[in-house]
Amino acid sequence: MKKLNNVNNIYLASDNEQIIENFSIFENLNIVQNPFSYSAIFKELGIAVIDESLFFARKIKKSKKQTKTLSEESILIPNTYIVHSFHGIGLYEGTVVKRIKGVEKDYLSIKFGGSDKLFVPSEQINELEVYIGGENPKLSR
Repeated sequence: MKKLNNVNNIYLASDNEQIIENFSIFENLNIVQNPFSYSAIFKELGIAVIDESLFFARKIKKSKKQTKTLSEESILIPNTYIVHSFHGIGLYEGTVVKRIKGVEKDYLSIKFGGSDKLFVPSEQINELEVYIGGENPKLSR
């Protein structure tokens, strides 16, 4: 708030009564109805632009990838395009049983670009989502 003492005009975009009350100590306060996309102080102009979102936890925007989350109850059909959370777009080829260190487990076989292949343990199916974008996407490498 000290930074605002040397500002000629403060423009506050808020309809939150508590925020407005906190800023009412400034005589040069102007309340505006439309939100700003940012908050900033322009010293050379003597203006402060403050949006109420500055005082709330920011929401992280999720990617707009077109996917559908999978769970252990999901039924995957071979030749379905999937998105792996780390490796990207692949083609589900089916479930295979592999014996590793004497233990048999089910693995989801995922084909990626080139000759790349990944075997995802069935209990890690939450790392996969069904791709629901355009037809025949390019496989990740």
